Amino acid sequence: MRLLPRVGGGTPWQYSARRWEVDAAYRAGATGRGVKIAIIDTGITPGLTEFSSRIDPASADMAGTRGLTDPSGHGTLMASVALAARDSRGMHGVAPEATLVSLNASNPATCRSADDCPASAELLIRAIDAAIDAKVRVINISATTDVTHETLIAAVRRAAAAGIVTVISAGNNNGDARQPLLLSRSFAEAAPGWVIIAGGHDTSGAFDYQLANRAGGSPAAAWYLTALSRDVVMTDRNGSLVRYSGTSPAAAAISGAVALVAQARPNLTGAQIVTLLLANTTDAGTPGPDNVFGKGILNIAAIFTALPPAG
Repeated sequence: MRLLPRVGGGTPWQYSARRWEVDAAYRAGATGRGVKIAIIDTGITPGLTEFSSRIDPASADMAGTRGLTDPSGHGTLMASVALAARDSRGMHGVAPEATLVSLNASNPATCRSADDCPASAELLIRAIDAAIDAKVRVINISATTDVTHETLIAAVRRAAAAGIVTVISAGNNNGDARQPLLLSRSFAEAAPGWVIIAGGHDTSGAFDYQLANRAGGSPAAAWYLTALSRDVVMTDRNGSLVRYSGTSPAAAAISGAVALVAQARPNLTGAQIVTLLLANTTDAGTPGPDNVFGKGILNIAAIFTALPPAG
């Protein structure tokens, strides 16, 4: 992760949001207002202006001992990609008026840095159930592993039954990088149509083989969507601008896109929103779905063009 200098006399760094064609949603009046996004991660730095007045009271530490804090910084980074304020300062998130439900599922005993702060299975399950209780529209999990458990699978099924979309990272060239890691695949296959696996591409739109696990050939590839994963601009826990790479910010961007659609068409089910995102992508690689890009690259402009009539 690298600190970013200010440029152009304070010109906002909003390059990453432009990459997702998000201005089309703003022109349609969609900002995520009134939509809750659960960021299940390492917590949040609550005093940052990026999230002022938009941190839901349901936000909590699943371990119950740390309050609202971010011991590694990863959670704040991901929250900024999803919903940092569009205030003409710094960067802004995809859904800059959405409400944040920050659920810290990191293991207090093992959290060391932004890139090394694993969640425990027990705390992750607790966080998914807390998100359900908070009535969020989308759960963002910018983490994954090559292990899964039936109790985790049951939790994501509960979220789907509650109408919640889950977005989970594919992995950062971990394990067998030709496919998403096992937890991501198991979630997508356990709740088909309600889970999106977030892969990544670089700033040219090409697939970044050094960063992202590919779509692969398993049934889970049907729910694999890429978003920018190299040098994504975001805000860290100290309020500084940074660039960060990986499928973690790709997942957060996709979660923000879900929130934009949920606000624009509140009567759509989560499954209908997932279908819209996956059916209206920028094609990449081999024409049509493939084992690298899956369904293609996130394109919010195309999604909003394809929205069904309101009402």
